[in-house]
Amino acid sequence: MKYNNILKKLWRNKNCLNLKIIKKIRLLKDKSNKKFMSFKTPTRLDKAKKYGYLKKPNYGIVKIKLKKRKDKKKVKKGKIFGKTSNHGVYKIKRYSNYKTISYAKLKSFIKKAHIFNGYWLNEVFNFKKVFGLYIL
Repeated sequence: MKYNNILKKLWRNKNCLNLKIIKKIRLLKDKSNKKFMSFKTPTRLDKAKKYGYLKKPNYGIVKIKLKKRKDKKKVKKGKIFGKTSNHGVYKIKRYSNYKTISYAKLKSFIKKAHIFNGYWLNEVFNFKKVFGLYIL
């Protein structure tokens, strides 16, 4: 079996012991790091190659740290006055997902970059880690 296939099977089964240990080690390293971190090599090689990563000088990888948002409407005193019962404060869905937010942040961080794609990497109680692949 090829190395990439083994990696795919490992990442599919996220609750296996090997992957849990790897995730915990990465979380401990990344806990106090900045919002943007650039890397030379990807941590998930199978995903990076699938999305078109090549080991060339123009290609780059950035780890983006996003804060998990609460889907709560910003209103005065946390209450909506004079509306129907269906217009609540909670359970209001935003239109943009974490991937689009991470792309926008990466674009503001590196302005000349052409963004390929991104993939989920890790998650803590109040932060999500996303990888972004780009070309200069």
